[in-house]
Amino acid sequence: MRLNDILKLQDYNLDSNSTVEIFDMDDFSDAVKARKFKKIIIPQDESTEIYPYAFLINSSILIAMEAD
Repeated sequence: MRLNDILKLQDYNLDSNSTVEIFDMDDFSDAVKARKFKKIIIPQDESTEIYPYAFLINSSILIAMEAD
């Protein structure tokens, strides 16, 4: 599976050669404190439940997804 099978890369201005890791959102607070992310993309609706894992692109861009 490729990242562009899951996300529309152009929506996030990502290169098709970007590296992707799965990020455990349980580690989110510590990662923010450590300034691990250059950019964080999360659902805008604050009442939305976030999936427990996110995509970490190029080791610095976090894309959190809405849980179904």
